[in-house]
Amino acid sequence: MLRDSIRGIVQNLLWIILLVGTTGFHPLVSHVSAAELCQYPDTCSGITWPEDGDWKVMGTETEPNNDAAIGEQIQLVGDGTCPNLYFVKKNSGSQPFLFFRVRMNYSGTVGSGTYDDTVWVHLRTPGTDPLPQYSLAWDSESGDYTTHGLEFQVPAAGQTAAAGWDSYTSDDYDCKETGVNPNCIVKKYLWDIDGTSAGTYTARSEGFVRTVDGIACGGGTYTFVDMAVSCAYFQRVGAYQDSTVPDLCASTLYMMPATREGANDHNPIQLFTSGDIGRGVSLTDPITTPMWGSPTQAVVSDFTAHLRNGRVVVIWETASEVQTAGFNLYRVEPRTGARTRVNDGLIPALLGEPQGGRYYAADLDASPGKTLSYVLEEIEFGGSRRIYGPFSVKPVVDGPGAESDGMLPDGQSYARQGKVPPTRVKRDGIPGFNAGADLNLAVPAGNTPRSLKIGVRDPGLYRLDATEIAAALGLPVNTVRGCIRARQVMLSNRGRRVATMAGADGESLYFYGEGIRSIYTDVNVYFLKVGAGLPMRSLPARRIASIPPRTVFTDRLHAEQDVRLFTSLFHDPESDFWLWEYLVAGDPSLQAASFAVKADGAAGGGTLTVNLRGITETGVHNEHHAIVKLNGTILGEDSWTGSVPHSVTLGVPSEVLRDGDNSVELIAVRDSDVPYSLFALDSLDLSYERRCRAVSDRLLIRSDAAGPILVEGFSSSRILVLDLAVPRFPRILTPAATGGGAGNGWVKFTSEAAGRPYLTVCLSAAGKPAYLGLRTSAGLKRKAGKGREYIVITSPELSGAASSLADYRRRSKGLTTLVVTTEQIYDAFSWGIVTPYAIRDFLAQASSWNPAPKFVVFAGEGSFDYKNVKGYRDALVPPLMADTPNGLAPSDARLADFAGEDGLADVALGRIPATDASQLTAYVAKLEQYEASLGEPWRGRALLVADDPDGGGDFPSDSDRIASLMPSWLTRDKVYLSTMSPSAARSKLLEALSSGVLAINYIGHSAVDSLARERILTASDVPSMTNAPRLPVLFGMTCVVGQFGIPGYDSLAEALIKHPAGGAVAVWAPTGMVQNQESLAIDEGLWCGLGGIGGAALGEVIAEAGRNYANGGGHRYILETFELLGDPALEVRP
Repeated sequence: MLRDSIRGIVQNLLWIILLVGTTGFHPLVSHVSAAELCQYPDTCSGITWPEDGDWKVMGTETEPNNDAAIGEQIQLVGDGTCPNLYFVKKNSGSQPFLFFRVRMNYSGTVGSGTYDDTVWVHLRTPGTDPLPQYSLAWDSESGDYTTHGLEFQVPAAGQTAAAGWDSYTSDDYDCKETGVNPNCIVKKYLWDIDGTSAGTYTARSEGFVRTVDGIACGGGTYTFVDMAVSCAYFQRVGAYQDSTVPDLCASTLYMMPATREGANDHNPIQLFTSGDIGRGVSLTDPITTPMWGSPTQAVVSDFTAHLRNGRVVVIWETASEVQTAGFNLYRVEPRTGARTRVNDGLIPALLGEPQGGRYYAADLDASPGKTLSYVLEEIEFGGSRRIYGPFSVKPVVDGPGAESDGMLPDGQSYARQGKVPPTRVKRDGIPGFNAGADLNLAVPAGNTPRSLKIGVRDPGLYRLDATEIAAALGLPVNTVRGCIRARQVMLSNRGRRVATMAGADGESLYFYGEGIRSIYTDVNVYFLKVGAGLPMRSLPARRIASIPPRTVFTDRLHAEQDVRLFTSLFHDPESDFWLWEYLVAGDPSLQAASFAVKADGAAGGGTLTVNLRGITETGVHNEHHAIVKLNGTILGEDSWTGSVPHSVTLGVPSEVLRDGDNSVELIAVRDSDVPYSLFALDSLDLSYERRCRAVSDRLLIRSDAAGPILVEGFSSSRILVLDLAVPRFPRILTPAATGGGAGNGWVKFTSEAAGRPYLTVCLSAAGKPAYLGLRTSAGLKRKAGKGREYIVITSPELSGAASSLADYRRRSKGLTTLVVTTEQIYDAFSWGIVTPYAIRDFLAQASSWNPAPKFVVFAGEGSFDYKNVKGYRDALVPPLMADTPNGLAPSDARLADFAGEDGLADVALGRIPATDASQLTAYVAKLEQYEASLGEPWRGRALLVADDPDGGGDFPSDSDRIASLMPSWLTRDKVYLSTMSPSAARSKLLEALSSGVLAINYIGHSAVDSLARERILTASDVPSMTNAPRLPVLFGMTCVVGQFGIPGYDSLAEALIKHPAGGAVAVWAPTGMVQNQESLAIDEGLWCGLGGIGGAALGEVIAEAGRNYANGGGHRYILETFELLGDPALEVRP
């Protein structure tokens, strides 16, 4: 291979940093028709090469290098349309391999198998001398390709650039694998990682090389050299020869310098370079096939350093966090590029805050008076890493009251702060919706509804007074009393009749209400109307045996609280994505948490089941380690692996469990071989021996066996016993005996069978419903022939403002319209129970109308906080959730995907995310102004905005492609961050918004509240905008900027739509993470439609673009998460 001398191999050096799992794919055109040749005989069957879509682009970064022997740095001006280096780690068969792909600057003739060039891939660890520590090389010298494979080299300690690594001498050959020659410059652990035969330190089939000719990439056709090395090879060499040889498949950060050849004994070649930003890598980050691509999310929005009390405090702000587990902060030594980690342990992310927040970290070893350089490493749930920076900052001296003041007390190494204040205020709820305050709905004047709607949260006996029923139904009280006595009051739940019990003289009505387990609501709904009722039946008690009655039973308690939002951790759209609390192993402030559990009447021991959820994955076996305590006593511990649910059941001694309040403490332990561990508590299940003693005059019992039971502790002897074998039809059990006085009432009865549930309760303890309302009737299940073309679905309190939108569309477009509330839909399609599926069922029903709906508008906020956990009550028109590669994201398309469930909405959709009537009214006014401005000059202009090209995509080139598809009547202007400074780009964009453009097409990175890492447009810019009626449509081909589901927080898209004096008339953008090539494909379809269909409504053009994207094999989650905020019936035309 590399015999004799290879002099002057490296003239210039470009440091390439890998980011496994997060850097982008560059779209390579399939080389199915290209010629490929394995470079040893009979080895093509020994390896499974990656598919074209698997290869990951390596980002680039020029690092300081003072070694004169290296020469000047390669400038990052390469051919960005087709990067020169790719990487992937994946299995070939059952063995993991590292694959490297190197682009050549010419196309050779593969058939000859001869290239006569040496291709190098050098590696080093950060923080070391900038010279390479390890080298992979392949020499295709004529003839040698038939017998030799890859070469792995390690330069000797102390070797300098001038002495060897860029100029190997004849000593190379003398050393070979053994390293016995004391003059050896290079230790060669194996000069052939041969694919066909075993060597001293390798097994058969551990190294492969192939050349591939004719790959179409970036508009050209190129030759690539692919190298594959088994992970087992690196492990074996390090163990056998020298422990300093790295296991390159292990979780260590590496940097990769690529070289270009100078003059040597073969023909020179030139490796092209790309202009990507520097990245970091862990070679154990999980890589799976198929890969989802590179999402275009921007995370870090600000980075500064401050001087407080003599120490440097680094502050950074994130604008979006999806699957972010935490951060590592590194200080970079300017001369060598060595990196020193500032934080001792992982700085945990603001889990459950997808809009990001602010972080503070103390750098105690930093020099306060100098300009400092940092890089920030983001760790994702799955172990993938992203590197941001380097950031050059000079600490600013803060005075009292500054942002760093008080956030990081002495002795505390880091702090976190969510984004406050929220953009929405917390509000009381409306009964039955979003678990709001318990209020009663007044009866509208002159309205006598047929049914009363009754909301129930907890299981138990409930009482309705005749006066309440009469007031709600608009009937005389005596009439209601008579109906109750005559059993002419009908109660139902989910369409099934429920038995009731009349109170004395018809003054009240009792029923047993069941709770509900749903991710959408905690309120079960019953309907009551005048009609043939179903009375509870009495069941004569069995004779009580002479044996002593049971006074204890096994009770089962489930404790769960929705506190932390984890949409990015789950993939099943029906998952309960709220968790109780998360823990960070080894973090003093977050490694332990306590949870209250009430065990009323505890009389013995039992079991405690702790339901946990792993958040992070590091690849270490049993990475999560939890210790469980109850009231200070350790019950046990357990370990598990991965981001998966995990439950542990532990015994509870009788002397540990307390009657009443108990405290469960959970401790997260970081074992020595685990870099970090984050997991969460979902819920607790306690099974324990409980006394048969009532609490607040009620007790629900599941008998352990048939036989007599004695229940004590009632305030009186007027005790009801209900057999709940069938909860809808409770049977009144005539007790054999009751007794006792005030405060000491008791009841004795006989259980029919083990496990049979019984409710013992005083009638005076019967509960009141969570709310009383009126069942609405809007004829929504009408048959064909009474259809509407334009439907507005809204919440009850926005219905008046929604009517103004429907009226406008009737006047402006001649559409037949209908305004329907979510309450009406729930009452008609889900028995009054809140669920987004009722909306889908309604739209499926409406599709059979004549005419069928053409447009559907969801008029109201659509938070995925269905139960109002955060208190903002902004799930007014709730969406469904959709599965994406990065977890769950809100989806309106799924609400209208009723024909085939293929990801495509079956009607043109739009959402106006108003939280109150004034916001909806303001949008209607903007819409009218916009459509009244037809023919204005600004409507003939479009603005194309593109981010810097990087591993996520060549955004300027993609934007040029979109420009070519725009209709000829549009003049096009460009704001490209690759050709102007961020401040200039921001100024030009804001000026265009002010003067007016019909459309803005943005391609690149974004966060929830901003475009681009440079934040050239943010949600905070919107309140000062006064550009109405010159309102653009923003097409955001990026990540998360259309996210409308975060509780209490407005995305950039929402801010633009809701601003009354300007902003935008519509925004089409994704609610979740998207890779650039997918958004580009759907953007192309959009502009083809806008340019080729005259007078088509925007919603219809978007629907057609979605169908074309789907027919081309597009991903379903793209269709489900691209969202139109605005009216789908508006037209984008001059």
